[in-house]
Amino acid sequence: MNATSFTSFPHDLIVDILTQCDGPALDAMLTVSKQLSSPVNEARRRIVGQLARRPGRITDELVPTRLELRAMGFVQPNMVAVLNAMQGSAVVSGVPGPLMRNVQAHADLQSVQHKYGGLAQRAVAKTVSDIGECNANDQTHGFGIRIAARPSAERYEGQFVNGEPHGLGYGVGMFGEHFEGFFEDCELNGYASVIHVNGDRYEGFFEGGALYGQGTLIHGNGYRYEGAFEDGLRQGEGVAFFGNGIRFEGMFENDRAHGHGKTIYADGTRYEGNFKDGSRHGPGTCFGLDGERYEVTFANGFAHGPGIMTDACGKRRALSRDEVELIASAFKQVLSLSP
Repeated sequence: MNATSFTSFPHDLIVDILTQCDGPALDAMLTVSKQLSSPVNEARRRIVGQLARRPGRITDELVPTRLELRAMGFVQPNMVAVLNAMQGSAVVSGVPGPLMRNVQAHADLQSVQHKYGGLAQRAVAKTVSDIGECNANDQTHGFGIRIAARPSAERYEGQFVNGEPHGLGYGVGMFGEHFEGFFEDCELNGYASVIHVNGDRYEGFFEGGALYGQGTLIHGNGYRYEGAFEDGLRQGEGVAFFGNGIRFEGMFENDRAHGHGKTIYADGTRYEGNFKDGSRHGPGTCFGLDGERYEVTFANGFAHGPGIMTDACGKRRALSRDEVELIASAFKQVLSLSP
């Protein structure tokens, strides 16, 4: 088929065909005929939209980040093409926030990488070599690429200051995890995303290389935590979602529920009360589906002492110890409130 016959197809059909092409193929199409410029750009926008709607993404932002594209199976994510595809779409190009800035920044980094890709590597340590811009002391400074010797998969590409990663960067860590985010003095510091080889993912803020501040942690088993972190641990207010439809909302301390919180079950019933070291501890209330509530007391996760039931009409009666234990069993404790 020649270019003339292809461009004679209906516009929507051309776009449908081009949507099946990869980035290099779309680039090649632009050299075939200027008439393909509009359908190529529309196909790129469709591709970006399809990527944004793929299940299992780490974020609800419309535009996939470079790290997400890599996790989706794109060995060399073409952020330049993604950024170009976004042009002309006010909805997409207007997405605010750090992820959007990362898209632009990674497109810039990728362009610079192509520029410096032909330079020879220079050794900066016995098992590490760099490619990129240098300062007067022959230290990588500005944009650079750092590669560890085989068999390690470690790699960093991004901004350097006086020989150390500092600024926006993307790469692979010593344990095979993929990361993108902001570095300071060779450590993640600020907004970043990390995907581990076991499928666990984190997106949020770091300080000194540790999870610190607001973030979202997702485990491969369906567990998800959204909230505050400190020194890599859940600390402060947060929400934990479990794969079985149960969620916990409340306070955490040293990675465990501690303080006031509530557990909402898949059927709509809930427990509200105090927690200590991950277990129910102290007074609490179980709320049923028919408006009844049960006031009980726990000690280190176990029902302790009698309780009081109030039905939907407001009538109250005392609960025996056996009844309290049955209520506690019905409103089960989420095991240690952990992944």
